[in-house]
Amino acid sequence: MKKIFTVLFLMMVLTACGSNSTNKDFNSDTTNLETTKKDTNSEEKTEHNYQFTGESEHWEAVYSYEGTELWGENDEQTTHSSKDSYELVLKYKGSLKELSSMKNLEYTYETTKRN
Repeated sequence: MKKIFTVLFLMMVLTACGSNSTNKDFNSDTTNLETTKKDTNSEEKTEHNYQFTGESEHWEAVYSYEGTELWGENDEQTTHSSKDSYELVLKYKGSLKELSSMKNLEYTYETTKRN
């Protein structure tokens, strides 16, 4: 579900920032890597690595997610811990001279935060 919202967000951001905001001018790509390993202590570790890339006429974006889940057992109870991080990198494809007349450039994005 995160992937869908992230891709939709990137499409909206990138297409809204270009002078021609038709979807035919938007290119995107998704890279997913998910691995699960079991060790000798009956712990199971799952690593999630997702990268969403996209571009429009004026902007490029890369949204990366890395997460690790650790499942195990302690006194016959299942244990779980997780750690994750997000990063969004936006890059303007033109020259800095083109942006010099701008007084302020703002952008926002949201992700889901697991507790």
